[in-house]
Amino acid sequence: MTFNHLAAALLLIAVLRWLYLRRLRERDFWRWYDIYLRSPHWRIYRTLRKALALYRCHSCGWRWVGRSYLQVHHLNYKRLGHERLSDTQVLCHDDHQIRHGRRF
Repeated sequence: MTFNHLAAALLLIAVLRWLYLRRLRERDFWRWYDIYLRSPHWRIYRTLRKALALYRCHSCGWRWVGRSYLQVHHLNYKRLGHERLSDTQVLCHDDHQIRHGRRF
């Protein structure tokens, strides 16, 4: 085995290890995020955020009487747990699905 083959093998091992650890951290993040969305802190923040938006969808502008139809969407996850108003948007269920590109 030449030096180039050994270097390539070591590089491949390092990349595979990095990918594995990244996926592990990502999976742990989403588990924690799911727990956070059920917390009293998020419930209070979500209620206040909807009220500040006057129960209107940021995307389509409709005012929803059925307030549970409105959802608070994270624009980023930088300050998760201590979000600023600029970190979130109030969206109706349909526009939230469109923003994520999936149905839930």
